[in-house]
Amino acid sequence: MSKFSYLCKKYRLRKKLKATVLSSKLTKHKHYITKLELGFYRPPDFNKCLELALFLKLNKEERDLFLETAFLERLGEDKVFLLTLYPELLES
Repeated sequence: MSKFSYLCKKYRLRKKLKATVLSSKLTKHKHYITKLELGFYRPPDFNKCLELALFLKLNKEERDLFLETAFLERLGEDKVFLLTLYPELLES
């Protein structure tokens, strides 16, 4: 399970939302969130992540971690380029 998948599930369960309900709020297939949490899908784009954060009622710190994790996982192998060019990102 990726860190993003873990966070998604953790925040959803905290709000006591069913995966199918959250999927429908995002206008996605009913199994979308389940597959996302199991790591079958990579994190969604920025707008969908922001929607998720709003539905999950994340505070600023949680939202920022959620978005950062999604961003870095979406980068995949290209993350090495980013962190080599901007090592200060490792400090946060």
